[in-house]
Amino acid sequence: MVFVLSGVIHVGMILWWSERRWNIVRSSLKLIAWTRLAIFLVGVALLAWYAQTMRVSGLAWVNLMTSAVIFGVPYLLAVTLIYKKKLLVRSV
Repeated sequence: MVFVLSGVIHVGMILWWSERRWNIVRSSLKLIAWTRLAIFLVGVALLAWYAQTMRVSGLAWVNLMTSAVIFGVPYLLAVTLIYKKKLLVRSV
């Protein structure tokens, strides 16, 4: 709990300092497409739930590879769309 709390405090301090010095935090937050980001995060949560509930076989490496495919394909697709089409960023 102390580790998590110290991490949250450090991130908060970095964000506060960055906003105070360069005014980049608020201007960056305005550029995020929040609806698309929320849909992406819900999709990742559903994939995580599916990967945890699905059991392919008793072998650990088969389950690990199945989870890697379940996460890998949509993740690579999302990353490609983010960089090529700016999916999670609003056009300015």
